[in-house]
Amino acid sequence: MRQQHRTVESAGQGVLFGEEGLLPSMLPRQADLRPSRHLSAVFEDCHNYIYANEGLLKEKIFQEMVKLLLMKLVDEQKTPDQALQFAITAEEYREVLKGSAERFLARMNALFALVKRTYPHLLSEDDKLALRPLTVAYIVSRLQTISLTQTPGDVKGEAFQSFVYRHQRGDREEFFTPYPIVRLAVKMINPQPHEKVIDPACGSGGFLIETIAYVERQCSTWCGE
Repeated sequence: MRQQHRTVESAGQGVLFGEEGLLPSMLPRQADLRPSRHLSAVFEDCHNYIYANEGLLKEKIFQEMVKLLLMKLVDEQKTPDQALQFAITAEEYREVLKGSAERFLARMNALFALVKRTYPHLLSEDDKLALRPLTVAYIVSRLQTISLTQTPGDVKGEAFQSFVYRHQRGDREEFFTPYPIVRLAVKMINPQPHEKVIDPACGSGGFLIETIAYVERQCSTWCGE
């Protein structure tokens, strides 16, 4: 059954309404995560929440979302028997609503410190999570049941491209080819298993991702399976 998210107002900020069973009682593990076919919609929801509650410019929203997505990806590298850290329990969410976010933030800051050590070329030692605790809690709650690593590459590519387009379009003369056109172009080119594909201006890799998906879809025919 698909869970519904409702919001109420708390200290002027929209919050996730803590219905019974909406958030887990314990931190999830790898086996609890599922791939997403609607990642673009989740990213859109996260953007709208940050925009409505933080008053940040779009470039700053993009930077903070990148931090959280890196945290999510690093956390998913844990062994199956380890509890995931990129998550929030129902009890922790109630604590955040009451202004006692120390336990949740301690785990998030520890995970972010690990990300900075893992990706020193992307983040500096001075980087911090700039979003308010309630905003971080909401974004984590929306992403914590999703497995980014198991989500198909074309879904991730389309979600990331849409997200980048929203925040970067035109600012740096960056424009993205709509996915229907990408799919049509790849179908017309009809790449073969023995051929190489080169896209020197690949951006978020939309054409490369669609080429891989196209070859996979056609593989059963080519391989005679």
